[in-house]
Amino acid sequence: MILSRVPRNSNSSSMSTPPQQGLGCRSCVIVCGILSVLGLGLFGFSSSAYASSSVSVSNTGKISFNKVQPGSSGSITTGQDTLSISTDCPAGVNVYVSSLSGKSTELINNTASSNNTIATVNSISNPTVLSNNTWGLTTSSTDASNNRYLGLPTFSDAMNHLFYAGNDATLPIYYGAKVTNTLATGTYTGGVLYTVTINNSCLDYTINFNQNNSDSGSSGTMDTQAILPTGGTLAQNSFTRPGYSFLGWSLSATGKTGNAVDGV
Repeated sequence: MILSRVPRNSNSSSMSTPPQQGLGCRSCVIVCGILSVLGLGLFGFSSSAYASSSVSVSNTGKISFNKVQPGSSGSITTGQDTLSISTDCPAGVNVYVSSLSGKSTELINNTASSNNTIATVNSISNPTVLSNNTWGLTTSSTDASNNRYLGLPTFSDAMNHLFYAGNDATLPIYYGAKVTNTLATGTYTGGVLYTVTINNSCLDYTINFNQNNSDSGSSGTMDTQAILPTGGTLAQNSFTRPGYSFLGWSLSATGKTGNAVDGV
C-alpha cells in the first residue's frame, strides 16, 4: 500500500498485494487387509469422496486510493482490490489476510522522522469506524460505505483470523483510510498478504492397502485411494490367500477382526 500526502493539493495511494495461492493438504492412513477363516466382509463408509482439490488466486496487484485533501478533522479515502479465485472444491475457500512477513501493519513514511505512521484499525474481528490516521479493509460493501473496516492481523497471527469463507469466483476487498493534515508530507507504504486455502471438507486422505503374510502364499495388488475426512467407501479387496477368506480391513497388521477406520 502506498499513501502519499501532498500539502494543500491531494492524496493518492496504492497497495501492492502479491498474488498468493494455497494447495490442498493430504494425510496418509495405512490400511492392512485381514485374511482369515473367520468370515468375509468389507468394512467401509457410504458417503462419496472428492479428491485432489486445489486452488489458485490472482488479484488486481495495486490499489489506487481516491485523491483527497486532508483536513484537521480527517478525510476519508478509499480503494478496492479484487481476488479472482479458482478451485475444484465445491465447498469453496478460506481467505486470510495479514502483514507481510517481518513487516508492520502500519503504513509508514520512511522519509519523515515524526508524524509518519498510519495505524491499522484496532479491531481485527469486528468492523470499526475509522478514526483519524487509521486504515483498514473489509469484504462488505455495506461496511465500507459506512466507513467501517477491520484491522490487519500480523503475519504470525493471520491464520487465527478468518477473513472470508465461501465459493465466490471473484471477491471484492474494500480499503479505506482516514487521514488528517497532521501527517508528515511524503509517501506512506505498506503491504497486505492474502493466504487462500481450500475448505477443510475437501482435504483428502490417501489410503494405502497392504497385504499381510506376503511370504505365505498371499498375492494381489491394490492402488492407493483418496477419501475425504467425512467418509467414503473403501475399495473392494483384491488380495487373495489360498485357504483363507477376507474378513475386513484394520489399521493394524496384527489385527484379528475387521474394523471400520475411524476418521476416514
